[in-house]
Amino acid sequence: MSAQDKDQIFRLVCPCCQTVIWVDAAGRSIAKTEKGEKKKSSLDDLLDKEKKRQEEFGRKFEVTAELTKKKHDLAEEMFQKALSTAGQDEGEKDGDR
Repeated sequence: MSAQDKDQIFRLVCPCCQTVIWVDAAGRSIAKTEKGEKKKSSLDDLLDKEKKRQEEFGRKFEVTAELTKKKHDLAEEMFQKALSTAGQDEGEKDGDR
């Protein structure tokens, strides 16, 4: 490769998998690829990740349950208010007769 050819080849590294890709700008093609090294996780690391994931699910469940309870309470309050308003309207109609 000449110096000019080397200037036309770009080295890219994937931030996710660390794969290295050399791209030929002039030919608009991939010149070479190398697989990135995978970080080997220990069993303890995997267990910690799983524990955090389970805690996150638990937290989301609690938040969702609380939100559902608040919605139910609000709906019940609005129903009771509408029911009492409807009862007052019935009383006014009966008094008009």
